[in-house]
Amino acid sequence: MIISKELLSEVLGHNQIDNIELLYDDTILEFTYIDDNQEIGDDINIYELAHRCKEWALASHIRLWSVKDDNNSAICRINSREKEEFYAYTEAEAIFEACQWIYDKEQKSKRI
Repeated sequence: MIISKELLSEVLGHNQIDNIELLYDDTILEFTYIDDNQEIGDDINIYELAHRCKEWALASHIRLWSVKDDNNSAICRINSREKEEFYAYTEAEAIFEACQWIYDKEQKSKRI
């Protein structure tokens, strides 16, 4: 799975996201969500989603730096005390992994 339902819901502001699927050469993420007790289908380009994920992180005062390198891999660094780095095949995937780490850390701190 390229992005979790929970993180996608948080970034896009939709409730009860379900049925995530990558389409069209892995550039479009199709998903459904529940709104007013109705199931609605939607899609988003993964590069637009990666940009929205960076904006979501920035709203929490966390800056993400990402780049695709010459070795057909990508890195996303969280500019924080932890100096966490996430590597993936695409820049978007590295961003999603970094944001998932941020989301999981926030959820853990809410439980404490």
